[in-house]
Formats: sequence, C-alpha cells, structure tokens
Amino acid sequence: VSPSTFTCANVGVNTVTLTVTDNNGNVSMCTSTVTVEDNVDPTAMCQDITVQLDASGNASITASQVDNGSNDACGIQSMTVSPNAFTCANVGANTVTLTVTDNNGNVSMCTSTVTVEDNVDPTAMCQDRTVQLDASGNATITAAQVDNGSMDACGIQSLSVSPNTFKCTDVGANTVTLTVTDNNGNVSMCTATVTVEDNVDPTAMCQDITVQLDASGNASITAAQVDNGSSDACGIQSLSVSPNTFNCANVGANTVVLTVIDVNGNSSTCQAIVTVEEIGFGPDPVSGPQTVCPGLTGLSYSIPPQAYAAAYNWSYTGTGVFIANNGSNQVTVDYAEGATPGLLLVQAVTVCGSIAYESQMAIAFGSSVFCQLASCLREVTFVDDELLDLIGSLDVYKASVRIESDATIPGGRTIIFIGGQEIVYYPGFTVPGGSGHEAQIYNCVNTISAPGDNKE
Repeated sequence: VSPSTFTCANVGVNTVTLTVTDNNGNVSMCTSTVTVEDNVDPTAMCQDITVQLDASGNASITASQVDNGSNDACGIQSMTVSPNAFTCANVGANTVTLTVTDNNGNVSMCTSTVTVEDNVDPTAMCQDRTVQLDASGNATITAAQVDNGSMDACGIQSLSVSPNTFKCTDVGANTVTLTVTDNNGNVSMCTATVTVEDNVDPTAMCQDITVQLDASGNASITAAQVDNGSSDACGIQSLSVSPNTFNCANVGANTVVLTVIDVNGNSSTCQAIVTVEEIGFGPDPVSGPQTVCPGLTGLSYSIPPQAYAAAYNWSYTGTGVFIANNGSNQVTVDYAEGATPGLLLVQAVTVCGSIAYESQMAIAFGSSVFCQLASCLREVTFVDDELLDLIGSLDVYKASVRIESDATIPGGRTIIFIGGQEIVYYPGFTVPGGSGHEAQIYNCVNTISAPGDNKE
C-alpha cells in the first residue's frame, strides 16, 4: 500500500493505493481512503510568576508569561490563561490556568501561581495649617488636618503626623511630617508647616491698695503692688498701671487700670481702687511755760517737728499776746502788760493743707510774788552755760525736788535745778545725787539770807 506512513501533515482523509501481485507477477491495484486523526493532547507546562500592580492598581498577564514550554507534535494552535487581569483585591498568590490547544483541537491545561504585588508608594499630599494654643498653653493636631488628599490605588491604611503636640515654646512656624501608609505597607511622606498661635489673653487680676503721700505730697505705685496674681500659660511679658502717680488732689479713692501683656502680645486689663491717704502724725504736746507774768517777752514754745507737716499755725484765745515765727514748730511769745489768760493753740498742717492735729496749752498768770521772783531770776546762767527758762510753778516760797545727779553750785552763781518744780540753792552749795533738798527763797538771788536752819 502506498503511502503507508503518515505525519501530522496527513491528518484528515488520505487516498492510498493497494497493489496486489500474484505469484506469477500479475499485478492489480485498488484505492482506499485512510483517515489520519490526531487525538493526542498537547503537553501543557506552566511556571509561577510574579507581577506588579501599576499606579492605578491593575496588572495583566499573557499566556506566554505562564507557559513553561508547552508542546505538541502537531504544533500548538493557541494558549490562553485565566484569569489574566488582577487588581488590588488580588494582591498575593493567585491560581491561574493555562489552556493549551494544539493544531488539531486537542486541549491540555496546567495551573500556576501568579503572585500579585503592590510596590507602588502612596501619593502623600500635605497642606499647611494654623492652630491655636488653648488656655493651658497646649495645642494638638491630627494627621487628617495636615492631609491634603493623599491617595493610593489600593487604599490608605493609616495617616500619622509628627510632631502633633505643641506648646508655648512652639509659637510660630513648625515643620511637621505626614506619613502615609497604604494597605500593602508602602509608605510615603510629605512635610507641612504648622503655624502655632497664642491668641489667648492673659488673666488680669487686681487688688485694691492704700498708699500714703510723702512729705512733699506725692506718692507713686508700681504695677506689682496692684497685681494680684495675673497669669498666662505662656508667661507675662509686662505689667503696667495707670495712673501710677498721685498728689494731694487724689486723696481718697482712685480707679487705676492694670494692663497685663503676655509674651505673645496678648493683653488684658483689670481695675483696682487705690486709696490715697495723708500720713497721720501726732498729736504732740506743747512745750513751754504754762504760768507766765504780764510783760514777759521772748518766751519759747514748741512742739516736736514732723517731716510730714508743712506748717504750724499758732493762735491764742486770750488777749495781749504777740506770736513771732508763726508757721514754725517753735515760736516766741510776748505777753503784754494787759495780757489775759487763755489757750495757746497750734495746728499741724499737712502739705495738702489739711489739719493733722491740734494741740493746746492753758496759759495762767502767776501771783505778784511769783512774778516778782520770776522777773529777777529770768537771766540766770546755768551749769554748762545752758540758758534755761526759769518760769514754772514757783508760786510758793518753799518747794522740794529729787536731784538725780551730783552738781556743785559754783561761787557767784545761783543754780536752779528743774525737775517738776524749780529749787534755788545758795552759791557754793554741793548737791549729792539722789538726795532730797529744800531751799527757801526770800527776796531774789542777790538778797538771799545766809545759810541757816532753812536749808538742808
């Protein structure tokens, strides 16, 4: 028979001739049809592959990427793979099937693993923000506040921002970093500027105070005196008070304003009452002779000087009196022959013109004997050459006093010791300290009788 062999090229109907030769060499032929079939499946061979999603989150493969040498004796007509498209949902291992069809329609399949990976970083997008410190001096932000539409085809897993807390020392511009992590662990970052502002006013706290005018009638205060614990989370830059100076016109209650400015320029105010007072002083007693005689002149009266007194106004309620050096704390008074008893008054006047106090002394006129003795003893010179006023309560001839220190009366002088009452001793008499003595006065210094029973 001829032909007797067939190949893939003969698949289908083939005419063959059968030649018959007998033993004697006679030949005869006939034809027949030989149908050649290919029912052998191709050999499908697969390999595992890895593919990357693109920026849009998609990936695709072809059969040839999965094919690992699939073959067929009669040839491969086609290869297909399914599935051949992948999305974010397919990240990881995916089983695909390679279908191999040979030229004669025989089919064979194999499977492989397609590993889908997402190695595309997300797109981090930032925006600048401004935040305000709270009353405690703190502020926080979230990643969402800084995010400006960060995205990833496979989705965002998390957003974080650092730093995310701020305090007073951060006032101004601060650089923060936004970290964007997608669902497959890819990370991207961007930076933004967070401007921290302190717009919280400080807390102004006032207290009322009282101040006193000085000797010149002025007073001043500081903000610290009026402040009662003003505070601000970020700190106080300055305190000021207005008005801060006072004079006589301000005696009494005055409203002042304390202005508190924090370190970031925010301000707050409060009001306080400053009570202005004149410094009180006295009263002081009047010093000087209370018992006088008509016709005596140049008698000295005084009160202790006060730094806060501007003037001393002296006056007399009786008649026949002249006061010299009025306005001072020490004056000289002349009593005319016709002078009458009265009150010697003095008013201490402040720099603001008010009367701080009024003191008085009752002036009496002594007996004729007293006034005669006083007249003759007015100019006696004393120990240490001090001039003392001899006018006192010598309205009796005999008086006693306790002498507190040793003293010797020099010859030619008459000594008067003043200790509540005046005592006249003879010239040359020694007085021991601590002893009690009496002296008897007869006429005057130069006419006193000789020592005798009348003197101890």
